[in-house]
Amino acid sequence: MEAIGFEATYAYDDLVFASHNVFMVQFPEHAGEPLRLFFNKDCEEDAAYAVENAFVQEAEKRNLGAVRAGRYDIVDNEDDEEIEVTLMPEEPEE
Repeated sequence: MEAIGFEATYAYDDLVFASHNVFMVQFPEHAGEPLRLFFNKDCEEDAAYAVENAFVQEAEKRNLGAVRAGRYDIVDNEDDEEIEVTLMPEEPEE
């Protein structure tokens, strides 16, 4: 993330959120699988595309794979001060 100008601001389980809540990375369940990029549902497509390209290039330099997996939304749960993350996977192209 730092190589493309973002900081990791929050990590939970297999998710790492980038600064400004632009995108997050989900680490794979199994070795050899690519990192999965999810973009905030409010992120403009041009910005998402630029970040995706930069991230994928940096991942390749480190012999890692990375793929765009979809978008996400965060909802604050005011009752218990937790957040709820909803993943919205991209539909496969036919």
